[in-house]
Amino acid sequence: MKTLNSPIEKIKTIDDFNSIQKGNRGYIVVTDSASPNIVHRPTCPQINTLHFKLKVIDDACKNGQYFWVSDIDLGIKVFNAFECLVCLR
Repeated sequence: MKTLNSPIEKIKTIDDFNSIQKGNRGYIVVTDSASPNIVHRPTCPQINTLHFKLKVIDDACKNGQYFWVSDIDLGIKVFNAFECLVCLR
């Protein structure tokens, strides 16, 4: 994911995740099979490279995934996500 070409992009690599965090554009939706889906700002302290690696790389997205979305409302609607209580309140 060198450039973000659509309003929703699956984040597949640590490099992409880090690039999105540094760029601080859009939002990151974390999906999870055991808890509600949450939308975060890219700089939220609740999401980090370690958590991304565990869920996406080590666990092969078995229990959830990370997505970049261009708009918070899109993330909430498409993923039935809740706003992060740390970075969006």
